[in-house]
Amino acid sequence: MGVSLRDTALRMVAKREMSVEEFRRKLLKKFPSEKGAIESMVEEFSSQSWLSDERFCEAFIQYQKLTTRSGPLKIRYKLREKGVDDDIIQVKLRECFSEKEQLELVKVLAERKYSEVRKRNPDGDDFQKKQKILQFLVQKGYDFAIAQKGIEE
Repeated sequence: MGVSLRDTALRMVAKREMSVEEFRRKLLKKFPSEKGAIESMVEEFSSQSWLSDERFCEAFIQYQKLTTRSGPLKIRYKLREKGVDDDIIQVKLRECFSEKEQLELVKVLAERKYSEVRKRNPDGDDFQKKQKILQFLVQKGYDFAIAQKGIEE
């Protein structure tokens, strides 16, 4: 006997937070002929607060800050890929990732990167080192102005 759609869906929401769109995509991949049932399940699970883009967004932002030390621009991109609405992303990033927090993380990342750059090229000029660090921080998803401010402090 196969695994039922409902059992799979319940297991998915019990395992971890996920966006509504991510939930929908995963179920559609596993049960492509059950589109109508999946949509009604999305509505039911959302109304029961078992699925919440807001809650997922908060958890995702916190996880990214702690594990990858990604900046808000990169986090925004990843959340969009997971189907979270831009308005929710913007609000949650403002709530969960203050400019002060970003600056603190940028300083830590810049210090680590500086020692790495200095080891590789001890004779290089400071301008080039600073450019490498700025490039690294922007690639991590931090706004250029915040990256620059973090390096200068």
